[in-house]
Amino acid sequence: MPFHPAAAREIVPTLSFETSRGASHGHGRNNGLGNSVFPLNTTITGRSINHLPPLGFVLGNDDQMRVFEHVLGLMTDAQQIISEQKARIAFLEEQLETDELTGLFNRRGFFNHFRRELATAQRSATQNATSQTSATGGVVMMIDLDDFKLVNDRYGHQVGDAYLQAVAKELSSHVRAQDAVARLGGDEFAILLCRIDAIAGNERAEEIARLCNQAYLIWNDMSLPIRLSAGAHPFRAGDEETEIVHQADLKLYYNKGLRRKAIQITYENHTKNHEMPPMPSAI
Repeated sequence: MPFHPAAAREIVPTLSFETSRGASHGHGRNNGLGNSVFPLNTTITGRSINHLPPLGFVLGNDDQMRVFEHVLGLMTDAQQIISEQKARIAFLEEQLETDELTGLFNRRGFFNHFRRELATAQRSATQNATSQTSATGGVVMMIDLDDFKLVNDRYGHQVGDAYLQAVAKELSSHVRAQDAVARLGGDEFAILLCRIDAIAGNERAEEIARLCNQAYLIWNDMSLPIRLSAGAHPFRAGDEETEIVHQADLKLYYNKGLRRKAIQITYENHTKNHEMPPMPSAI
């Protein structure tokens, strides 16, 4: 049966690909929702369906083969564009969720990860409802550096940036692969301890705070102690991420206030002997 070029014109306009965001290469129309559809006059890497014979022209066997090859070439080019777009989108999504200075999650990345963990906890709760097994959530740990402004004011922003990077490295060294560490902004950090019960998670948060408060930033001939306060709150299926973070924040600033008072009293008691006072608990 002779092949009519109209058939190719029916095939080519259906070529489309889905992306999570961003415009397509070339001049394809993008509807803003990630679905890019190539119109009839679209050129993809040098190929155009305008090269096809006009409508009403019936092809012989040789021409029929050339049309098929041309259409297959268009499809191959489209597939290559799809792969390139997916790779670029994945890169851009990672950049959108990454803090440039520390390489940790930023606020956007942290809350996206948190929502996924809450969804996982919800699915687990649904699946375990009939087996009487308790669903596992996790613990959110909010962290605020103590007197970080003094570091910036006294030593400059270059040292301040190095200090933040040292904190990020220290926090990351004390978590598991499934946990998430983020810099939410300024000197505020957060850790998402995933798939751990409330008691074990709170104990782990205390241990992380204790270990970090023993660390130092070595800068030239200076040794700057890392000092932070923290608050932790558990989460489980059905919880709202903003409320969990709010509760962890309340504990953070309560502990920070106690810690500030304890530091002041301790320093006053040690000043006369010029001793280095012990640091009170951060959480």
